[in-house]
Amino acid sequence: MAEVSEEHRADLIVLSWSQDTSPERARVVREVLGASVLPVLLLPNTPLDINETVVVSSSQEGTRR
Repeated sequence: MAEVSEEHRADLIVLSWSQDTSPERARVVREVLGASVLPVLLLPNTPLDINETVVVSSSQEGTRR
């Protein structure tokens, strides 16, 4: 992922994920979060209510309001 990010001069990595962090799931998410020097935005792959706000920061997991 780091090589691809550098090659494309990316400023941000965006991933969609199922919000399931069990050992057999989220391998790519864990690897990217562990190795990336760029900010990573995780978007839930579940439908969102259009009136719902998803807040994501680098200091905590995304939260819904």
